[in-house]
Amino acid sequence: MMIVYQDTLLRILLFLVLINIGHSCCTGKVTSMTVTGSTAGSTVWGTNPYTDDSDMGRAAVHAGVLTNGQSGAITLTVVGSLASFSGSTANGVTTSSYGGWCGVQLTGGSSTPADPCAAPPPPPPPPP
Repeated sequence: MMIVYQDTLLRILLFLVLINIGHSCCTGKVTSMTVTGSTAGSTVWGTNPYTDDSDMGRAAVHAGVLTNGQSGAITLTVVGSLASFSGSTANGVTTSSYGGWCGVQLTGGSSTPADPCAAPPPPPPPPP
């Protein structure tokens, strides 16, 4: 019970910090990173999509993208704010259910497409 309370408290604190630094759940934003797959560690919420604050090393094993101890590139695509996330067990990792939060779809490999959330480029200067 104490672990659940601590996880909830940490999520609330993270949420408050992210609000204060301008975190947004920008649908379509893509991020690639290198992680090491793990069957132990911090909490994972959801079943691909996962919450954006999940332990991505564990989520990658759960999704079958990496194995325990394997390092590799993963790509996270923001799918927007979802009403709920369902937990499940796969590949030795059990994830938890959660309510509304920003969701990401996890895939293997690296991708660097244009950022749909970036500010548009400035307009060209007027002709002379």
